[in-house]
Amino acid sequence: MVPPDTDLVVLEFAVNDPPSTAMNSPGRRTYEQLLRKLLRLGPAVVMLHQYAYSVGRSDGGAPGSFWSPTEQHLSTFARFYDVTSISVAAAAWRLMVAGVDGFKLDKYAAGSGIHPTNPNLLAKGDERALYFYADRVHPSDTGHKVLAETLAAPLLRAVGEVQALQRLPPAVLQALLLPPSGGGGSYIRRDERVLEIPPPMLPGNQEQRTLICALQADFKQLVKAASGFQYRAEKPNATDVVRQKWAWSSNKPGDWLELELDTRGEGGSTALQAQLWWHWGISGATNTWAWQKLCATQVAFVIALILMAPGRTNCR
Repeated sequence: MVPPDTDLVVLEFAVNDPPSTAMNSPGRRTYEQLLRKLLRLGPAVVMLHQYAYSVGRSDGGAPGSFWSPTEQHLSTFARFYDVTSISVAAAAWRLMVAGVDGFKLDKYAAGSGIHPTNPNLLAKGDERALYFYADRVHPSDTGHKVLAETLAAPLLRAVGEVQALQRLPPAVLQALLLPPSGGGGSYIRRDERVLEIPPPMLPGNQEQRTLICALQADFKQLVKAASGFQYRAEKPNATDVVRQKWAWSSNKPGDWLELELDTRGEGGSTALQAQLWWHWGISGATNTWAWQKLCATQVAFVIALILMAPGRTNCR
């Protein structure tokens, strides 16, 4: 939920996006619904598109290609809804190719022992600041500084534009209000017919006017076994079910739950191997984020999730 006093919302979905998502897929449709909900809330919305240099492109592009199908799709939403769209690739790609300090690519600035493939690729000590990525996808501390700077740039530019308009002579300001510069004879949209959010770009993709997660009750039924996890309200004394935040939760390392999922899709081949990446964890000093790669060759399988104490790698 977005707090009522929020001034700016940054929407970033490119970093972990599946490599072959179609434009009219469930993932894109829910993204548009989320964007529409945010636009109705009032705060300014900015799209940020993280860029994974070393990941191959689903349309055949090799690692290191400038373009990203994910960014192309999400930028289309930005153009349709007239939302500021910030591209890390546009800001950093040439610097990466040139090997500029802070944008180097031949090592990763991850913490010791967490790189998934080759510990020899880990930058050490002070040299970590020279590298943009913590792994093949996620930015390092230096990379996050770059993301912050790319976000700051359009905000500073917007402030400068407002200040510049305030310094213009009255005659120039009046000229800006003349047709054809903008709807209703203005450089700012004033015609009431274009002030509202447009209809969904994807056909029939109207958002639900609710703040409650539609998966709450459905997700409860997926849990077939649990130890320590309970389905309960995070804020039981809140005034309504939305604010109570019902969910399966636990705060003890080693607690677990099992979900039973049906992976059968319409028109697909059951012979294909399904590979899922899950990034699960809960906040708290006693728990850590855990990466689990889960592979299944059958059409239905059971996924076991575990909350791990720091340093543990075993899972149920």
